[in-house]
Parts: sequence; structure tokens; C-alpha cells
Amino acid sequence: MVKINTTRIQDQIWYELDQARCAITKTSLCERINCSEYTFDQEKKALIKSGKLYVCQNGFILKEYADMDEKLWHLSWALGLLDTSATHVVLDKELLELAPSAIQTLLNSGEMDKDQGRRLKELRKKLLAAMEAPKLLLQIYHKVENLLDGHLESKRIGDGKTAIKDLKELKKYKKDFE
Repeated sequence: MVKINTTRIQDQIWYELDQARCAITKTSLCERINCSEYTFDQEKKALIKSGKLYVCQNGFILKEYADMDEKLWHLSWALGLLDTSATHVVLDKELLELAPSAIQTLLNSGEMDKDQGRRLKELRKKLLAAMEAPKLLLQIYHKVENLLDGHLESKRIGDGKTAIKDLKELKKYKKDFE
């Protein structure tokens, strides 16, 4: 197991969930580790980012102890968040489209100070980190889409196991129709 850089509260959250081996509510975790819900919310982010902590219907659970129902609930919830987030980003499309030209204008001006340079480096770092999840999702979505397209556009013949996508391919199986 790879140990991430954690705080005392993150370690306590981890410990309580590891001991319980089941989902625990935020309220219960906060009581067990004696912290405020605000502090808990700040600390749980790192554990979620580590890929080891699931938010599920009944609270929080370590990934290794999550059953399929909890994982499916989490996936459904996360996809809902993604859909909502994407919808809101579309509302800011015009503003986002201005960003490249604003950055180019700043670069062309030759008047960028150290603080602006630092902020551009931070922006690049955030952009790269933010692009990882959508790239992964797109790869998976394309695989599922291709699988469904192949299945839904095909015709079943004979024993029902052979998929035919077009008439050219259908001629190969002419004997099944005779």
C-alpha cells in the first residue's frame, strides 16, 4: 500500500474506516475523531483524491471494503455531478473562450511580471490535473459507445449469436436463410 502524505485527521479518518470496514456517516466520523464537519470536509478531499475513499449512500467507506452496490451508487452519483458540472461550464463558454486570447495578449505584451508568470504556471498545473479525469472518461465512454453501437446497429441471424452490420457482410451468411 502506498502511503500518501496525510495529516493527523486524515490518519484518524482512515483508521476509523479501516476498523469499521463499512460505511460511516460524516457526523459519526466527526464525533469519533473529535473534529468539526468543516475540518472533516477539508481533510477528506485528499483521501478522496488518493482514490482510496468512497463517498457512498451511507457515508464514507474505504474502497477496499466497498461492495458492488456502494460502488455503483458512487459511480451514478459521480456521473450526475459530472453532468451537472458540464452543464454549468457550458453556461460560461463565452468566458472560457476568451481565456486563450487574453493569455496570448499578456504573453505578446512582454510586460508579464513574476507574479503573473507564477499564476500562469499554476493555471497550467491546474489545467493538466483537471484534464486527466475527462480524458479517462472519454476513453471509457468511447469503448462503451462503440460496444453499444456495434450491438444496437447489428442484426441477429441464425442462432442469434452472429452479428451482421451491413448487407455486404450478410451475403457471407446467405446459407442461414435458405
